[in-house]
Amino acid sequence: MNTFTITNGRIFDGNTFHEGLAVRITKGRIAEISAEAARTDGPVHDLEGRLLVPGFIDLQVNGGGGVLFNDDPTVDTLRTMAAAHRWFGSTGLLPTLIAWTLGTPLWIAMTR
Repeated sequence: MNTFTITNGRIFDGNTFHEGLAVRITKGRIAEISAEAARTDGPVHDLEGRLLVPGFIDLQVNGGGGVLFNDDPTVDTLRTMAAAHRWFGSTGLLPTLIAWTLGTPLWIAMTR
């Protein structure tokens, strides 16, 4: 699915809500925002009046979903953290370590 169109939603552009517009997505990027009657390529997803808003990018995430990156710095921990933050609107995040917390695996490794 390289191209699809999102219709019938309230679109927030960061400043204003817009109605009666369609958003065409091509290769994972917004290709066009136009009147809903505009030509569509591929499937059409009807938001049924729900919101379409930009996602948040969190630049300091120590954990989420019941896990801390310090305690288990693995890909599985990152997946758990990302899923937990996605629920609250984060579309991207930067995992960070809590520096020099006594007794954590990172602290133990760094002080050997």
